[in-house]
Amino acid sequence: MKMNVFAAAACALACVLTSCSSESASGSSVLEYPINASIESVTEAAVPEIAPTELEISPDTTGTLPEVTEAPETTAAAETTEVPTEPSTEAETDWTGKWECVSITIDGKTYSGDYMGVPLYATLAMELSSGGTGTMLSPMAGSEIEISWSDGGSDTISVGTEDEQLPARMEDELLVMSSPDDGIDYYFERTDSFTEFDYDEWFENYDYRDYTEASEGEDT
Repeated sequence: MKMNVFAAAACALACVLTSCSSESASGSSVLEYPINASIESVTEAAVPEIAPTELEISPDTTGTLPEVTEAPETTAAAETTEVPTEPSTEAETDWTGKWECVSITIDGKTYSGDYMGVPLYATLAMELSSGGTGTMLSPMAGSEIEISWSDGGSDTISVGTEDEQLPARMEDELLVMSSPDDGIDYYFERTDSFTEFDYDEWFENYDYRDYTEASEGEDT
């Protein structure tokens, strides 16, 4: 049996160099004699014989430089220790919370915000609670029913009643629920609180003929 809330919703639908100087040779001392001295008075000073001194060669003080030994080459690469890393795990999808319908796709065409002048948040909304329970509501139709949901595997869930369970998936942070029988995909956005809908105020400014004529123009 088809879910009543979907039937009601269907009716309501009617993102930065230092230079060096040498000393002068003139610096050496010169022996001077008086000019009036006679040659005889000048006696040649005995030049003491100086025994030749042997040139002493100091022992070679340049010691042999110590041999420089090169450090042994190491060819073995340093061992590296690999730190085991734990495989990363993705966070599980949180399905719980309040969800409002923000767009629908019908026969490949997507409508956002509203459909035929009817705000989509007013056509279908739901709240999923922990433990697999929840509520599906349609402010437009004034209906509310208890539902259940369960993990469907591959990051999907099943939502619905005992009579009908619909597949739902997460897509760009939107919960997408499909209704195979209607060929419609419902896109829900998470919200902290449901948007209030005043049916009477909406109805006073709504003229179904504007949307009916536009719809008929698309078909021609």
